[in-house]
Amino acid sequence: MSFWESLAFSVTMATMLGVFLTIYGMINNKTLKVESKNTRDIITEFRKEMIGEAKNTKEILERITQLIASEGEKIDRIAQLIVSEGEKTRQTILSHG
Repeated sequence: MSFWESLAFSVTMATMLGVFLTIYGMINNKTLKVESKNTRDIITEFRKEMIGEAKNTKEILERITQLIASEGEKIDRIAQLIVSEGEKTRQTILSHG
């Protein structure tokens, strides 16, 4: 094989390799764009779910706070009844004693 034949063969191979790499790069670029969009969509959906869960958690905590407040009021009433009944018992004991 002469020098010129070797040079022509090398140039042909380099051209083929260049075309292959260009096509591969274009396909890879499209694939990466699609995967990037899918990743962004997943992250966006995850953020929406987390915000929704945070709102639900806030509502649950508010409801628990209301229940605790209402139970506290019931406990206060019971404590007042115990005190008043204790006072009545003491007055009864003092009046009979």
